[in-house]
Amino acid sequence: MYNNSYYPHQTTIGEHTYTVESIENKDSVTLDIKKGRIYYVSSKLNMGIIVGRPYLSIVSNKNKALSEIQKCKIIMED
Repeated sequence: MYNNSYYPHQTTIGEHTYTVESIENKDSVTLDIKKGRIYYVSSKLNMGIIVGRPYLSIVSNKNKALSEIQKCKIIMED
């Protein structure tokens, strides 16, 4: 991920774990994907000793997620 960016990701139904990793640390969130639902995951960096420590969190408030997304640039998946 890049600062102030987001990308839409489509996946299959079922449990999926998403992980971010840096030199110092890694963080993961697991989602149990249901048909027809939209999920939002926020990625942030906290202070670390050498580099930032990644932090993922599930955003359950749709309005908050959409408000944050409006400030970001879309990144298309490869």
